Amino acid sequence: MQKNAYLYFLTILLSGLAFKTSAQESKAKTPMIPELKINTVFLPAGMLNAAVELPIAQKWSLQGEVFVSPWKSFLGRHLQVYMQTLEARYYFNENHDKWFIGGYFSISLFDLQKWNYWNDKHVFDEDMQPVYNEDGTPRITTLYQRGFNFIAGLDGGYKLRLNEH
Repeated sequence: MQKNAYLYFLTILLSGLAFKTSAQESKAKTPMIPELKINTVFLPAGMLNAAVELPIAQKWSLQGEVFVSPWKSFLGRHLQVYMQTLEARYYFNENHDKWFIGGYFSISLFDLQKWNYWNDKHVFDEDMQPVYNEDGTPRITTLYQRGFNFIAGLDGGYKLRLNEH
């Protein structure tokens, strides 16, 4: 995929996080302020998974999420993923905590190698003879997938607040 296509898609991803950031007050005891969420497990591997959840009513919120794995090669394998998700959540509690249900829509671009292709294997022709490259080295499988996808679904969860920060 061309570099311009990645930049175009990344622009679309980041524009999805352009939420209104001013604090809003509601009848609920907890102020309705946007929450920034970052998945710290992926950070040491150089992958970004961040989200902003914006309350839009006493029991409703919108969440925009971005996942970026910019690796053209990670441990010798394709692992490039650009994904954006938009989710609407309904909380059963007015304070935007505890149980919720929601619906989401995602779009992504990917260039990755599935786990079951990680073990390099020799390529054989229809007569089960090994295939060789032009330089005389054995041809090894390097299968990977490249494309885009759309995902839609329903989810549910429980938000547990550990503290105010």
